[in-house]
Amino acid sequence: MERMLRQFAQNQVGKKLYEVATKAAEAIADKIDKWWHAPTGTDDYPIYTGNMRDATGVAVYYNGRMEDYKPFPIATKKQHVGNEITNIVGEEWFQKAVAEGSTKYTDGVWVVLFSAVPYADKVNSLGCECKADGIEPHGVGYFERLEEELIREILAYLDIMEIEVR
Repeated sequence: MERMLRQFAQNQVGKKLYEVATKAAEAIADKIDKWWHAPTGTDDYPIYTGNMRDATGVAVYYNGRMEDYKPFPIATKKQHVGNEITNIVGEEWFQKAVAEGSTKYTDGVWVVLFSAVPYADKVNSLGCECKADGIEPHGVGYFERLEEELIREILAYLDIMEIEVR
């Protein structure tokens, strides 16, 4: 009986959860595209070079398989952080991060929200000083808002999901 339940969970529930996760991840990538308006962004979603935006997205891992969902890249120049970290290209950093996640999230269904640039946490907690109109700091807490939106998307898709029991 235990083997049958495990097989059911893997074959039915896992596949449905993967479907839900990919739909939610795709919705978040679309929202990132819409929320971060070039060239300067908004108070909630700032843009300086566009690299943090390009490094932000969702990866869905399912038993060793990986799908990533990210906005259309907009950065036209590399970002520099101090003297230690230079030449940041957000899209490349995102791809490296999701590839590294493939080695960690190998069993089951995982939905991972990424912002792969090293300064994302600082901007999220302290804000960004890159906007010239005097509204500073801006961007505080936007990854929490993005995470909440991802959870809402997952719950919305779970609400309409049906799993067939055979």
